[in-house]
Amino acid sequence: MDPVNIIRTFSVLGDAGYSPMVPITGEEFADRDSRERWRREKGMGVLPMTSNRHPDAPLDLFVTEPFSFPDERAAAVWQELAPGLS
Repeated sequence: MDPVNIIRTFSVLGDAGYSPMVPITGEEFADRDSRERWRREKGMGVLPMTSNRHPDAPLDLFVTEPFSFPDERAAAVWQELAPGLS
């Protein structure tokens, strides 16, 4: 997980009104050693985030990658869903 992308994600989600349910900054979450320690010591699998603007749309950020995104993308079936929409 790329630290720069994690920090960007926190920024974009913050702009959308999302914040972590525990007091963790984007910089802290971007630190691989911290995420591993939280996973090991606290059993943390995801970081839940909520938004006052979107209360019915909570989301979770994985602490570790649960699968290889490049592998899954390469194996994905790409097809047109509707005319002009793929």
